[in-house]
Amino acid sequence: QDPTLPTSLTLPQPQLTAGTLGVTFTQPAGVANLTYQAEWSPSLTSGSWTYISDTGNGTTHTFNLPAANKSKVFFRFRISLP
Repeated sequence: QDPTLPTSLTLPQPQLTAGTLGVTFTQPAGVANLTYQAEWSPSLTSGSWTYISDTGNGTTHTFNLPAANKSKVFFRFRISLP
């Protein structure tokens, strides 16, 4: 998918709450042994990606980013096997 366009509503949608841009989702039932990671970038350029900690619990994953002083933010998710 084109990362500059919000083309799929089936992907977790970010929410802006109290100055924090957050994405929360629950992993699909029956899916185990996957690692979920998120990163953000202001420009999509190589080397501009910054890791975002997963502050969720169990099968719920939450990634939060303070939105102050950020005019453009791109998220990318990485899902991998251990």
